[in-house]
Amino acid sequence: MSATRVMATCALEGQAVGTAAAIAARDRADPRDLAKGPLLAELQRTLLDDDCLLPGLRREVRGPCAAARLSATGGEGAARLRDGMDRDWDDGEHGWRAPLGAAAEYRFAEEVELREARLVFDSFLDRREDDRPLGGNDECSQGRYYRALADRPRAVPATLVRSFRIDRLDADGEWRREAEVADNHQRLVRVPLNCRARGLRLVPLSTWGAPDAHVFAFEAR
Repeated sequence: MSATRVMATCALEGQAVGTAAAIAARDRADPRDLAKGPLLAELQRTLLDDDCLLPGLRREVRGPCAAARLSATGGEGAARLRDGMDRDWDDGEHGWRAPLGAAAEYRFAEEVELREARLVFDSFLDRREDDRPLGGNDECSQGRYYRALADRPRAVPATLVRSFRIDRLDADGEWRREAEVADNHQRLVRVPLNCRARGLRLVPLSTWGAPDAHVFAFEAR
């Protein structure tokens, strides 16, 4: 087994064990209690929300975006932004691909309170050590998602969204800028909102080199 595969497994296990320990300490629970029932469900939900890979499980989309009308002004696959799969998988693509400047937007039935937006961008997780995309079954399913382990420095993945804007639709029907990020380096991004809105939209403005934006998740709670 390669060092990359070992480290990939250790990374997942470390995230899971640390999260489980935090839940057990909070509830003063026996760690064995997290192997079943409500605590296991909470552990899995927390890990998925934190972008941990749990093969076979989909993240539950909660809050007003779960039932809101979702559309996009460009690109394809906007419905995938809330399909609970925050990466492409063996069953196909799970992201919205769109030209820079296009918008994906939610419209709510009424004005709602929003605390934060959660976004997951494409950080080119399926690259090889030599930065070429994987093909076929030449890697185990876990190993294909962790490729930043080589000794040489790596540039920010070209596919990652670098700058983006989030707008809210106010009670008067006007779109207003709520937040803007100019130099993003992260795959999982949480943006504080603390606003009321009739709608919410994401506008990717630039990437680190790719001609289009590729977004796996966009929702707000």
